[in-house]
Amino acid sequence: MEEINDENDDLLVIGLTGGIGAGKSVVASIFAERGFVVINTDDLAKDVMATNSEVSKAIRAEFGEAAFKDGKLNSQFLGSIVFGDNSEKLDRLNRIVHPPVIDAMIAKIEELHKSGEKVLFVESALIYSAGIDDGFDYVIAVVADDELRIKRLTESRSINESEIRKRMSTQTSKEQLISLADFTIENNGTINDLSQSANFILAMIQSLPPKNFQNLKENIL
Repeated sequence: MEEINDENDDLLVIGLTGGIGAGKSVVASIFAERGFVVINTDDLAKDVMATNSEVSKAIRAEFGEAAFKDGKLNSQFLGSIVFGDNSEKLDRLNRIVHPPVIDAMIAKIEELHKSGEKVLFVESALIYSAGIDDGFDYVIAVVADDELRIKRLTESRSINESEIRKRMSTQTSKEQLISLADFTIENNGTINDLSQSANFILAMIQSLPPKNFQNLKENIL
């Protein structure tokens, strides 16, 4: 992987994070509507798990052939295992998937910057838990009250409260996100409130200088 060097000093890379149901994907869509590129690490992870033969081989060895169905990743099966009571299974999956996803993220950032992009957002729920926060100039956290997150998810997805709480327990808490992030967007109101907050943060961030890290890969691994 090539280093991000002095030629990239004008590149601003911003992490966008938040727990399940907090609304980070809505914020990502607001940024995208404003014309900014948002890299989604969930999409990168799905692609890596589906197309990287070494990764799929490791997943099969760890979780069995049922981890894939009709040649595609069986997300429902994997989710039932890694978001269960055995957190070690989630750690094992992360150890398999995270390194190639980080490589894919870096490659995408470099590709987009070479094409002329100066401001890039990376949407990921795992910025802090995966230890990649030092690879970003700034991090925005989208947070919301737990009960409101559960209400949103039970209404919008075919997932029960028990499953939601299990997934929430594996993620960085609201309190931790607030203390760690450079900017916080509180999403306990309406979509209009969220849009206003997102656009306010966006206006501020565009006026900030990059931190000019020299080697993104070294910083986040």
